[in-house]
Amino acid sequence: MATEYGKESRIHVGDGETVEDFLPIAGEQSWDYSASSSEQDESSKDDADIAAMSYGPRKITISANGITKLPDDGLERVLEISKSTTRKGMVKLMKGAIVRFHGQVGVGNVKMTGSKDGPVTWSFDMVACATPIVDNLAASA
Repeated sequence: MATEYGKESRIHVGDGETVEDFLPIAGEQSWDYSASSSEQDESSKDDADIAAMSYGPRKITISANGITKLPDDGLERVLEISKSTTRKGMVKLMKGAIVRFHGQVGVGNVKMTGSKDGPVTWSFDMVACATPIVDNLAASA
């Protein structure tokens, strides 16, 4: 069993064409995938002193950050999506040719920081807008 390293998986953003090509984002340093759910109380008077709990629908969030390396068609596409009227586009999280996440996301919270010393950095958040085509971070083939 091999150890997994974050550098092996990269975010790719769709170019928005009818037959979509997916572009990597240069300078990517890290990504963070989160699938959160809110608790739901399903208890009734029949459940005595037990709070019968469940979870609601998942909210999938992918956050990414990196160092700006221009020209960068992938980063440019993310910025275009974030400024569009729908703020929606397609992304993949891939390990080589293995697709671990593929779906439509909304892009927001775009940030670029230029400090006195060091490179300009970028970050943004994405949230799933629909059921993903692929949602399997443990995919290995």
